[in-house]
Amino acid sequence: MTKSQLASASGFRAFSGLFLLAGILAASGAGTARASGFAAARFGGEHGHVTTTNPTALYFNPAGIALSSGTALYADGTLAMRRATWTREAGSGDPSEPPGTEGANVGQANLSNVFGGPMLGASTRLGDFAFGLALSVPFGGRAHWGRNPRFDGSAQFPLAADGVQRWHGIEGALTFIYGTLGVAYRFGRVAVGVTGNLIRSSMFSTQAKTPIGDGSPDTTREGRATLDVRGTHASFAGGEVLVSFNASKNKPGALELARFLARPENALALAQAAKSVQPATVGADTSAYYREHPDEQMMVRQFETAFATPNHPEWVDMEAAIEDEVEQALLDRKTAAQAVADAQRRLAEQVGKK
Repeated sequence: MTKSQLASASGFRAFSGLFLLAGILAASGAGTARASGFAAARFGGEHGHVTTTNPTALYFNPAGIALSSGTALYADGTLAMRRATWTREAGSGDPSEPPGTEGANVGQANLSNVFGGPMLGASTRLGDFAFGLALSVPFGGRAHWGRNPRFDGSAQFPLAADGVQRWHGIEGALTFIYGTLGVAYRFGRVAVGVTGNLIRSSMFSTQAKTPIGDGSPDTTREGRATLDVRGTHASFAGGEVLVSFNASKNKPGALELARFLARPENALALAQAAKSVQPATVGADTSAYYREHPDEQMMVRQFETAFATPNHPEWVDMEAAIEDEVEQALLDRKTAAQAVADAQRRLAEQVGKK
């Protein structure tokens, strides 16, 4: 048996953020066909991370909104389009097929699903305090396999219409909806923040089973096993953004700590333990761990060309100016040279506000 998945991706700006049209390109061997989708928060693209100051900071690191300015509204989302096929050949241990069930358990099944999750957020800065709220779906997915038309309307074997893959999965869904409130405080160049989350989660799946609960493709004893679980939960999160001051009384100690944390072996140990972060060190992708995990290795290799955003109080507006001018050039409303010149002028104006 083989299973393959294919999706495509594209993105464009929406409101003050990005609307990310994302997909998954994956291939795997035989296995359980269950609901899957985005397993980690992807909203914000390169703008969503632990040092961001836009409203996605309410998820990644709430301290970030204390470094923002004014009021920000954010609309973003992940939209995934996935196509997959499941091909099954008769196995040596399969029960014999009675007359009328030919093609019920061998052949090809297909799915073509569209699913996604939004991220809507707002934050406002009032003096040294900042407040924010958001509604987001950081994790989730959908899968619904196509039917086997040969058995549509069959009086004797109607359940076979759910496809040859039904012994592994017919349909499924995972949904996690976060409602978030956050507050952050800035003192100097240090900020701390905390959020509270109300989480609505649900898990649903259906697959074919026999009365004894196994997945043996026995059409004459076929039934359905359904999992339907949902609930409401609460959680909280905290974060901080720290820097070493120019007037620090112990600069050597601060530098030594930073170098210790940035050592590849220490960063790698943290990444392996946490599973939700990657070591921000060039060359970490060559370790044995990342050679064995090429999907994570791809994320680490981005650091070879990545640059941290400037620590400037007007950076949010500066970033918007750059994006606006790039967009003007891409839409042929300005020449590339004119867009660069206008971006430089607008950046100079922002720098002059400091």
